[in-house]
Amino acid sequence: MIHLKVQTRQFQERPLEFEFEVAPEQLGLEDEYYRFINHVTGRIEFQFVERDVEAKGIIFARIEGPCVRCLAPAKLGLEVPVREFWLHQEREEQIEDPDEFEDLTLSHRLTGEEIELDEIVRELIMADLPERPLCSPDCKGLCPDCGVNVNREPCRCGPATVKRREEKRLPEWKRAIKQIKLGG
Repeated sequence: MIHLKVQTRQFQERPLEFEFEVAPEQLGLEDEYYRFINHVTGRIEFQFVERDVEAKGIIFARIEGPCVRCLAPAKLGLEVPVREFWLHQEREEQIEDPDEFEDLTLSHRLTGEEIELDEIVRELIMADLPERPLCSPDCKGLCPDCGVNVNREPCRCGPATVKRREEKRLPEWKRAIKQIKLGG
C-alpha cells in the first residue's frame, strides 16, 4: 500500500497544490460490486488557516459494475469533492462544547508535521460510490417476463402479456376507473 503524505512545512508560507496518481490497489480500494478502472487521480490544495489546516480539491476515479436495470457493464466516472480540516491540538482543547467539534466538517487532529491521506482518500471514494448504477440514463432494462435486454432487442412477450404487465403497474384507482362502463 502506498502512503500519500504531505509535510506541513511544504505549505507553511503559501498554499500547496498536491497532485497524485495511484493505482486503486495501492489505496486498498476494493468493493464486491464495483471494479476500479485505471488510476485514481486527485488535486488537493492545502493551506493553513491560523494554526489549523484546510484541504480542498477533487479526486477522480473510474469504476465499472453491473447496471441495476439490464446487468450490462456500467462504466462511471467519479468526481469526489474534498473538503477536510485538521485542527491543531491546542485549538481542539479550546473548543468547550464537544458538539461544536462535531459540527465542523472535519474528523482529523493535527498532530505532528505530516498529514497522511491514504485512508481519507479511500473513505471519500468509497462513500461516493453510487447505489444504483445505470449503463445509460435511458436504460430500458430486462423484460420481467421473457428476460430479454430491451435495449438490444424487442421484447418477445405477446401483446396480451405486455398489456397485462402494463395494467399491473397502474395504481389500483386507475385500474378501477378502466372497469367502469359508461353509457347504456
